[in-house]
Amino acid sequence: MDDQKHLTEDDMEAILLLAVQESSEASTQDIRARLGEVATELGITPEQLMAAEAKYLASKSQLPEPPLFRLDDQQEWKNFRKSQWQSVVVRCIGMLIFAIAFTIFDLAMSYGEMGPSMGFWLFAVGFIVCQIATTVPARSLKNLRRFESYKTKLKEIAERATRLGI
Repeated sequence: MDDQKHLTEDDMEAILLLAVQESSEASTQDIRARLGEVATELGITPEQLMAAEAKYLASKSQLPEPPLFRLDDQQEWKNFRKSQWQSVVVRCIGMLIFAIAFTIFDLAMSYGEMGPSMGFWLFAVGFIVCQIATTVPARSLKNLRRFESYKTKLKEIAERATRLGI
């Protein structure tokens, strides 16, 4: 009960929102009626409630669109992810080529007996797994920062190209 004394207005809004969402089978009229009842219990007049609703709906329509859902960013995001996977493929192929070359050299130097190249293969497989595992989480905070950096670099390249007349 001590927690109830420390509830903020944000807490109250979140609780009311959860209550409304839990009664999702109710119609819009039922939800409005319940909202009116709750507002009355809280000492909010119907006029204040209507003004707050109008203000909320107006501010909701003015909210900026999240950057990853804008159409132009969606294509850039696809290109960014494609470039990430291409670089992973290149690094993995490079590691495999190096591991194969090391194994051939190891076999040639040890006259057909397997030497330290087996340990290197374990390292190569671990490297490849790490490369794939760190690229898979698409919308991690780190990846979103990389995407912003990628977009900034693209803009810089476009500006340079414009200045050079390309």
